[in-house]
Amino acid sequence: MAIDEVPVGVDGAVAGTALGGPDLAGSLTVSEFHQLLDEAMRSAGLVHLWVTGTVTGLRPRPRFTTFELVDYEDDGATVRAVLSVGVFARFAREMRKTLAVAGAELVDGLQVSVWGPLDLNPRYGRLRLLAQRVDPRTSVGAAVLARDELVAELDRSGRLRAQAGLVVPAVPRRIGLVSSPGAAGRADVLEVLARSPLPLELVEATAAMSGPGAPDEVARAIELLGDAGVDVILIARGGGAKSDLAAWESQRRTRLDRPRTRDRSHPGRQSGPDLPPHADGRCHRPGRSGRGRVAGRTA
Repeated sequence: MAIDEVPVGVDGAVAGTALGGPDLAGSLTVSEFHQLLDEAMRSAGLVHLWVTGTVTGLRPRPRFTTFELVDYEDDGATVRAVLSVGVFARFAREMRKTLAVAGAELVDGLQVSVWGPLDLNPRYGRLRLLAQRVDPRTSVGAAVLARDELVAELDRSGRLRAQAGLVVPAVPRRIGLVSSPGAAGRADVLEVLARSPLPLELVEATAAMSGPGAPDEVARAIELLGDAGVDVILIARGGGAKSDLAAWESQRRTRLDRPRTRDRSHPGRQSGPDLPPHADGRCHRPGRSGRGRVAGRTA
């Protein structure tokens, strides 16, 4: 621990004012301190700048959206640094449009680069970035890189082809369904199953289909349904942005050796799990993955 050196008089008393404290002639008011800090930042060229980090604590509001950009240690969990970010409504709309074009969405867990002026905000005593622009290449590029690494690792381990070796009944009677209560894909699957002329048993396991907690929830749901002895597991995600696919890119989800298919409502948005699941489970139209089999024929 550092020890400050304090001037001491010949009689052992602390040098300074008559009260024995340090000389406060050069003390700054809080406003003066912020003014000096602002001038120093401007002199260093820290006026408008790009900052990259992971979005956490997103709090969207009609007039002003806030979140934190976070740098993590290599373990992916320990926080290294945090920067508060604020976005006025007009800029928030423009940023969402920019992300949407790239197939991404401003959500917790998204790695992104934002641009804007630094704001000291003396009234609140905190430094923040007032974001005005966003560059989606950081988030999309990071997702593509992570996906490629995951697929390569699955290929080396043999798990990329593991699903092809699992036996799926021609007409499954005990069906496991992984979805969230409000997912459009779930409603479509239930409608298809209700029209089946065959006696079916549906076993559901609820899980978030997007967001930071989705990978663990989906993996846990698959494990539970596998242990329940279902014939096949149908994962009904429905639509969503590319940034919603984190659950399908996770290593834990792709390592589960259970016969499964996936039902999604938007063609063309393929992700890592389009490779590991059963070959006939890549269904671009809602309900197609279940319609053929529950009708008494294979798709």
